[in-house]
Amino acid sequence: IPAEKAEQIAAVLESKGLYGDSMRLTALALRNQGTAPTDAQLRRLYPRYWGELVEKYADEYGLPPYLLYAVIRGESFFQPDAVSAAGAVGLTQLMPATAADIAKRLKVSDYRLSDPEINIRFGAYYLAEMIKRSDNRIMLACCAYNAGPTKVRNWRRKIGAIADDLFLEVIEYAETRGYGRKILTGAVVYGSLYYGIQPDLIIKSFFSDQ
Repeated sequence: IPAEKAEQIAAVLESKGLYGDSMRLTALALRNQGTAPTDAQLRRLYPRYWGELVEKYADEYGLPPYLLYAVIRGESFFQPDAVSAAGAVGLTQLMPATAADIAKRLKVSDYRLSDPEINIRFGAYYLAEMIKRSDNRIMLACCAYNAGPTKVRNWRRKIGAIADDLFLEVIEYAETRGYGRKILTGAVVYGSLYYGIQPDLIIKSFFSDQ
């Protein structure tokens, strides 16, 4: 599909709320384009859907909004009804048991994980908790978000003292290694594209042990 036609179709998909399909089509068009993406293409590939909710709960739980956008994009491609093979639900792909624990802590008795506001709120809270438990080391927190804090704790014990960027490359799960890279990439793009933050500053924030 020519890039111009792909952009037109992607815009229609986006208008119908088919955000994931719009982003996938844009990515495919860029592979065939052979030139650097335009600013408009980048914004469609890295959009800020549910922006008011993301900004609200990023602020409430002390997260950089570009990080929360990157997690939502990486987890669900902004599809609020997404359900993984493992049973994780919604925009931030929370497991029901994890969500139930978060609901108890936040004193929320009635909720649906397919509700964007509930899901973003719970996901932001959980990500902030992972960062706190990881001594504010964002890459370790992202690994914990994907594989669970117990797994990361066991890997750190097994691997020993090592820089966080090297830790990412030697952990056992290929999925978690790929996840860490994906969230870092997303955070860099969102931070530089929408917030004017230099990529090297975002990368340093992920590897604050160095």
